[in-house]
Amino acid sequence: LDEQGRPLPAGKYTWKGLYHKPVTTKFILSVHNSGQPPYKTDDNTGGWGGDHGCPTDVCAAGDDLLLSWSFCESGWGIIRVDQAGKKKWGSKHSAMFLACDGKRFFAYDPHGFEEAPGIKVFDLADSRPINWGEGGSLLTPPPGGDEQSDRVTGLACGGGDVYVSYGARDLIGVFDAATGKLKTTWSVPSPGRLAPRPDGSLAVVSGGKVLAVADGKASPLAGEHLDDPAGVAVDAEGNLYVANGGRLQNVSVFSPKGEYLRSIGKAGGRPAVGRYDPAGVLAPGGIALDAAGRLWVAETLDGPKRHSV
Repeated sequence: LDEQGRPLPAGKYTWKGLYHKPVTTKFILSVHNSGQPPYKTDDNTGGWGGDHGCPTDVCAAGDDLLLSWSFCESGWGIIRVDQAGKKKWGSKHSAMFLACDGKRFFAYDPHGFEEAPGIKVFDLADSRPINWGEGGSLLTPPPGGDEQSDRVTGLACGGGDVYVSYGARDLIGVFDAATGKLKTTWSVPSPGRLAPRPDGSLAVVSGGKVLAVADGKASPLAGEHLDDPAGVAVDAEGNLYVANGGRLQNVSVFSPKGEYLRSIGKAGGRPAVGRYDPAGVLAPGGIALDAAGRLWVAETLDGPKRHSV
């Protein structure tokens, strides 16, 4: 028969066959994957983070760090790593924002398989979901909002409290970290990411600047050398680090009084298209400092999915 299955005329025909050694694979690299090893393991230390979503946040957890992605399917949306980047465990939950009190961590997950209108709490040791002290699994928003206005825009923990920004409501909710009970609310214009300061106040991204908020009273902290600030962190000495998401695409560093000191990363970041430049960050989101004083930055895009240090 010919290629179309039609009978051929009688005649003399020949055929050829090819043979070869079995087809095998050779490992070269894993895309978007810093796992050691890059594949899943029974002890949950292999593989890496989100296989679908983009990086979103990074959070100090004692000597370790928590890294998050906006979504995952086969991968993990939240992982715990040591300071060398070695994965210790992975969670199927995802997170836009993270916070930690040293024993538990808190996550806001609006995009994962288990979408929820509040803040979840997990055991830091193994990422096991647990309940708040009053028995609920979610830290629910303050009354008076709706599905849209109750979207979380920032999350932090310090001094036995959990702080949650609700940007659309110009509101920060202060919750008891043990019970999850709402203690009070503070009126702050369009609050975003926030970070506790050594003096007990908060550094809050607000309206393109950073405010210091103490007991509900807001005052200017940093406004220069900023461009569309997207993330904020504070070190043990009170120095302020602000991730710029606009044209700067780097991190500005300020003294505890808000005086500009220096910048981390190339001004303008690395190019979105073209030759890859590892010296520049791009689309920085959540940032945090580890126990060694190094700055970790979640770059909130897919090319590549990078948490830079």
